[in-house]
Amino acid sequence: MALDVHVLVAPAVLFAVGWFWARTCSRSSDGAATAGRGSGLGLVALVALMAASGYALQALAAPLWRAAFAWAHAISGTLFAALLVGHFAIGRREEPVRDSYRFSQKIGSCP
Repeated sequence: MALDVHVLVAPAVLFAVGWFWARTCSRSSDGAATAGRGSGLGLVALVALMAASGYALQALAAPLWRAAFAWAHAISGTLFAALLVGHFAIGRREEPVRDSYRFSQKIGSCP
């Protein structure tokens, strides 16, 4: 049951990650927010690894490869959760004026 929910929720999570990326990208591309840039890029890399390994788990049949990708998926998911907490903590230390700044900017392409 939990695996079924995981497989069904994963596309929505990828959509949410893309939405957050677009929402915060315009703020970070002009140098307004540099404190969380490294952890944010690390989160993006981990999401890419999670998506690729999750897809491979569904597509591959060889037991050895499935085991390797299962470990990669589990480790990247755990690292993602830990880094996400750190990323939010870094973001909380920034100036509170950022919310009014963020919504006044046009969402553009990321660096």
